[in-house]
Amino acid sequence: MLAIAAEIAQHLEIQARFELVQPNKGIGKRVATAIVGGLPELGHLNRCQNAAIAGVATIARYSGKICGSRLIVAGRKWLSSQLTWPSSSLG
Repeated sequence: MLAIAAEIAQHLEIQARFELVQPNKGIGKRVATAIVGGLPELGHLNRCQNAAIAGVATIARYSGKICGSRLIVAGRKWLSSQLTWPSSSLG
């Protein structure tokens, strides 16, 4: 963790993203590091696209009159597993 923190401190752009993510409720240094490291697209895409890439967005399966279900599929599984616990504490 110290090596990652030192690496973040060396790059101003990464450090700026880290400082934007960490103050959010339920996000500590470990989760912020996972988000910044796992989503290099952060800051370039909208929140729906970021959620889909991270694997935490629900995807609706509707087609015409058929009412399907909503599933969480695809995305970066290791990042999704890192975000599961903090998101459950926000509810």
